[in-house]
Amino acid sequence: MGLRFILGRAGTGKTHACLEEIQGQLRLEPLAGSPLILLVPEQASFQMEKALTAHQESNGIVRAQVMSFRRLGWLVFQEAGGTNRQYLDEIGKLMTLRSILLHQGENLTIYRSMVREQGFVAKLASTFKEFKSYNVTPDDLAKQREKILARETPNEVLAHKLRDLELLFREFEQAMDKNHTDPDDYLHLLAQRISQAPSLKEARIWVDSFSGFTPQELKVLGSLLSHCRQVNVTLCLDPRGLTEPYTEMDLFHPTLVTYEKLRQLAHSLGVELEPPKVLAGPEQPPRFANPALGFLESNYDLHQAAYPHRPEGLQLVRAANRRVEVEGVAREIIRLAREENYRYREMAVILRDWENYQELVATVFQEYQIPFFMDIKRPVTHHPLVELITAALETVNSNWSYEPLFRYLKTDLVSAVTRGEVDRLENYVLKYGIRGEKWLDRKPWFFAQGKGEEADKEWESLNDIRHRATEVLLKFHHGIHGGKLPVHKLTEHLFSLLQDLKVAKQLERWYQIEEQTGHLDKALEHKQIWDGVVSLMDQLVASLGAEKMRVSDYAKVVEAGLQHLKLGLIPPALDQVLVGSVERSRQPDLKGVFLIGLNEGAFPASIKEDEMFGDREREELAKGDLELAPTSKISLYHEQYLAYIAFTRASGYLWISYPEANEAGKELMPSSLILRIRDLFPQLECKTLTGKPGQDDFELFDYLVNPSKTIALLAERLQEAAQGERLDPFWVEVYHYLLNRQDWHHRLDRVLQGLFYENRSEDLEVSLAQALTGDRLKVSVSRLESFAQCPFKYFAEYGLGLEEREYYRVDALLVGNYYHQALEKLVTKIQQKDYNWEELSDEELANLTREAAAELVEMEHGILLSSSSHRYRLQTMEDNLQAAVKVLTEHARLKTFQPAWVEFEFGINEEVPAVEILLPNGKPLLLRGKIDRIDLGIVKDKTFLRVIDYKSSKRSLDLVECYYGLALQLPVYLDVALQNYRLFADHPPEPAGMFYFPVTNPISRVSNPVPEEEARGKLLKALRLDGWMLEDTDLAQAMGAQKGLVSARITSKGNLDSRSKVLSEQRLTLLRTFVREKLKQLALDINRGNTSISPYRLGKETACRWCHYGPCCQFDAMIEGNKYRDLTKLSNEELWIRISGEVRGGKSDEQ
Repeated sequence: MGLRFILGRAGTGKTHACLEEIQGQLRLEPLAGSPLILLVPEQASFQMEKALTAHQESNGIVRAQVMSFRRLGWLVFQEAGGTNRQYLDEIGKLMTLRSILLHQGENLTIYRSMVREQGFVAKLASTFKEFKSYNVTPDDLAKQREKILARETPNEVLAHKLRDLELLFREFEQAMDKNHTDPDDYLHLLAQRISQAPSLKEARIWVDSFSGFTPQELKVLGSLLSHCRQVNVTLCLDPRGLTEPYTEMDLFHPTLVTYEKLRQLAHSLGVELEPPKVLAGPEQPPRFANPALGFLESNYDLHQAAYPHRPEGLQLVRAANRRVEVEGVAREIIRLAREENYRYREMAVILRDWENYQELVATVFQEYQIPFFMDIKRPVTHHPLVELITAALETVNSNWSYEPLFRYLKTDLVSAVTRGEVDRLENYVLKYGIRGEKWLDRKPWFFAQGKGEEADKEWESLNDIRHRATEVLLKFHHGIHGGKLPVHKLTEHLFSLLQDLKVAKQLERWYQIEEQTGHLDKALEHKQIWDGVVSLMDQLVASLGAEKMRVSDYAKVVEAGLQHLKLGLIPPALDQVLVGSVERSRQPDLKGVFLIGLNEGAFPASIKEDEMFGDREREELAKGDLELAPTSKISLYHEQYLAYIAFTRASGYLWISYPEANEAGKELMPSSLILRIRDLFPQLECKTLTGKPGQDDFELFDYLVNPSKTIALLAERLQEAAQGERLDPFWVEVYHYLLNRQDWHHRLDRVLQGLFYENRSEDLEVSLAQALTGDRLKVSVSRLESFAQCPFKYFAEYGLGLEEREYYRVDALLVGNYYHQALEKLVTKIQQKDYNWEELSDEELANLTREAAAELVEMEHGILLSSSSHRYRLQTMEDNLQAAVKVLTEHARLKTFQPAWVEFEFGINEEVPAVEILLPNGKPLLLRGKIDRIDLGIVKDKTFLRVIDYKSSKRSLDLVECYYGLALQLPVYLDVALQNYRLFADHPPEPAGMFYFPVTNPISRVSNPVPEEEARGKLLKALRLDGWMLEDTDLAQAMGAQKGLVSARITSKGNLDSRSKVLSEQRLTLLRTFVREKLKQLALDINRGNTSISPYRLGKETACRWCHYGPCCQFDAMIEGNKYRDLTKLSNEELWIRISGEVRGGKSDEQ
């Protein structure tokens, strides 16, 4: 038995020495003899197995094995036996802790509010792991709490923390003591069993690639020292400093502390301390073939040293941002492979900031077609299988809410339905508000509107999709729904769900597809995820199997396990660039290293204090003889050691870089490590990467990494040339080269088309346009207004038939329909009961209005009663309706105008035909629509007609908008009503006016309560008819101008006020004529196939404001070539000059 250190600084050959010594033993006895074990960190085991195999000279290496502590435990337990209790892994531990928190959460004090926080279970597991590593028991926590409370000024916060943690830790220990072994007790048990493993008695052990050990690992090493023939431990430190005192700030502080602990351990066990093997002399082969890198290693901790030459093979780079930085790395990797014959496996990218670089490196390396392996355990929360499980449980728990159910269906693991069928089902569910019990009711759905064979087919198809989509999930629901069930029973049902869905077969198919397409990482992920989930279920049953739970609690426990399920993939290929972290990855033979992201706060990392125990609390516990992990201050000092390790990984080439800004453009400062490199190498030039190739041909050549990237770069240069910049002849040569390559010509052509792309919609051929519209263009006025706003908007909506997804919600359209139908029903009731509106009392009208409103509560399948918020909205809508009826009653009490027709439809049914207008091209325009209300009244023996359009908000008729075709509805409705007077009048009426009427309940600001009459007056003015009327004082008085019922005022002299919105008979006739011509003009443009992306802008209003087709037209006023069609604001005088001119045959100059 003996302990021997193998000591040396980085690159002196410590790992090489271990492999050589093992190889020496194998030469003597290749097959027989005692075991030779190379003990390394788990993440380094694969690389070390490759290295050991590469050193092989004899016929075999049966005696030699590479092991981690966990693998060593497996070997020992095979020989010596372990325990009858079942082992839990980290996932099982996390799920057990989540279960404990569900029971004990309310009994906690300081941590009570944190129990439901994301990540708290992981923090708790980490703290318990620390307790186990440092041999802390629940009783130790209780004793520390008593000590703290006994002090004159007790730290009550720390005492509360200790009380909570003692409670949880004790219950966790009790749960483990029943049937299970905590994964953090694994090493403790291993240390006990090593003496009972016969094969280890003569074993030689080499412990490599560790900088420190936890107390539990030291216990295992102590057992190995006591029972094995020899234990060799490599430590990266400067042997010259072993006899000198050291501090926390020393570069090799972590390994010097480890050295002292191992010496004391050997002394306490009575184990011989053999002379160390010191690798510091010139006879040892150094790692560094590059003198500059050798200088960096040997002088990194010497502050007076400076390299006297310009260093070769050392590159310092600052980049505009992280993307530019990583692309620069990618180009350099390709250059080294091309020009200097580096193999990909001889290069590595080393990170300290995984969060900001992991996805970016993966994306860029895929674009540059660089084979790489990410040396990190990967979370699988994004995987469809994890989503399937969590969504299935959430669907049951949420009474079949929409979101979790369709997350479940969109995983593509429910193979009974296609994605297209899921989309159809989703549209149907959203449209009709299908929730909860409607899914559980097995009766067929018949929500779809419409009748006939097509509707029947639609119902039948959707019900079939629904059945196939939910059959397995319904079985799962009925199996677990109800009261508490044992965890093992719940897990059986969950596993049956996966079996019924044939998830394993689907994952196998995905694996084969990804493997065939070369996506080996994704393929392995699909291969391992099934085993990971099955193992999780095994752990769940092992840890909590007999415990009874509600489904909601079970879902939380499963989710806790899935959130921390990670896959440790092995490299799928041999020749790959390693992408790893400086603290985790181990790659002994690297020629080229790329150390990226050296920014302040990133590397050295800004170490945050532990959330469970801060630094001061740890120091306070340490004074009470409770040792825990080092404080963040010491961890920060150890960052210097990690930096040293990172700088000394490469033997021939080292790239060091940092970005100057993040993705948002915020400035990032360089790390202090950059300053250290500059001090060591004063002649080192810093290269700047802007993301844009320079002018040097050699540099430009580095950008030509593959056809896709080359074509993209060429497109950028050509675009710059199109904007007036000089085009380097280099890119002209590249263009001709690509043009002559048949395999790249097509891609080049597509890129060039995009380069000169203009965002414009080509007009349709006249024949195609007429094929869309038919021989007779039949449209509503609102459609023509839509065309006037933007031809492409009209084309998208009515030509292509693009529609927004319909939702089961109370929107403006539903509110408008509610008001229209309610007022129609009210007028109908008054007429059917032969009431005189003006004679009805306010109470009688209120009752009639409620009756009319009550008949509409079931509209749209009862949406207005489907939730408390919708019921509140319904009450608000009824209040608005009552307010509107009060104002309409005032109009009725004038006894002048009465409703002649409510909801007058033309061109919709056979009763009233469409209005036909002959276009200049000989084609007819057929107008259809619905006029909310037509009134007739007699004033001074003349019959007048007015039209009213109900609106759910206040609106006025702007004649300038009318002139541009944006507001044609009221003038057209007036014209249509006058043309069809025979349906409701004996004699041709005179046009009285055209008005909007707002159905709303306005709120007026007052400083004090106002009398009822005054409040009524404010209501009348707020809900007045807003539009344009005939310039006639008697007519204005008859319509209630003096009460403020219309948008006209009468002065004290009996004349119309100048602010009144009135039109002379001549102008009203002129307007009607102009509108007919405007309709023809718009219809003619539609027939001609105008689909231009030409949205109007009038003042601050634009066609794009309420348009839903932006993603289709991609109009952006900030991009060159995208311009609004600006319309001029006109004065009243200018407006009528233009209207008059166009009616007489002149042309508008508004274009």
